[in-house]
Amino acid sequence: AAEDIDLDAEPETGEAAERAEKLDSLQEAKDKAIKATREAEAARRQAGKALEALKHIEESATPKESETLQKAEKEAEQARLEAEKSARKAAKAKAKADLAENETAHFAPLSKEENDLDK
Repeated sequence: AAEDIDLDAEPETGEAAERAEKLDSLQEAKDKAIKATREAEAARRQAGKALEALKHIEESATPKESETLQKAEKEAEQARLEAEKSARKAAKAKAKADLAENETAHFAPLSKEENDLDK
């Protein structure tokens, strides 16, 4: 008689389940921190470009181009604010990753047999 066999690879209860959950949370937190750091770097570069564009316009602007100057000032300020927001988000994500890493630090390293099962 054929029986359905559950081949669920996820541990369901106990220390193994807690370990798996914490390690998954750690990896997710690290991934978010990396993504947020990349976004912050991109926002910082964009703010730098907007500031350079503003400086160029300021140097060459005539009184007739005040609208262009105001627009460039507004874009530079928005880019600066976005860079600050992204930097805060990256710092928060890094802090969460550090916390998750601290929560998993008490786990003993996997034995060779457990490590081989993960492959």
